[in-house]
Amino acid sequence: MFITDTASKMDAVLIRDSAIAAGPDSVRVRFANMSPDAPALDLYVKGNPVPVATNITYKKAGVFFSYKTTVNIEFELRATGQSTLLATSEPFTLSKVNSNFYTIWSGGYVNGNPAAGTKITLDWFAH
Repeated sequence: MFITDTASKMDAVLIRDSAIAAGPDSVRVRFANMSPDAPALDLYVKGNPVPVATNITYKKAGVFFSYKTTVNIEFELRATGQSTLLATSEPFTLSKVNSNFYTIWSGGYVNGNPAAGTKITLDWFAH
């Protein structure tokens, strides 16, 4: 469950979990766009020019995909079909120790104020 937008426009968005099990050396990952003023978004692994999730619109999540377990992975966010970097995640570990499933999600606003903490960001949770 995600709580989106500002207090006056607040909305609860339920994204259901449904995916096949991960392989022995992989986890399952998906991307959710929870940034109200963002266009459709693409998610990239830093350093890879091919997106791992594409055209994800506000209040939607892409399908789970398999990704090899790894340490210090960073994800990058761009508007679909664009090259301008909107956000980069902090490095983290995709590990079966925490979970077999991860959701990477965008929050904040493309036109937000970094000093006020409202600029678009990427975060993650294991479930």
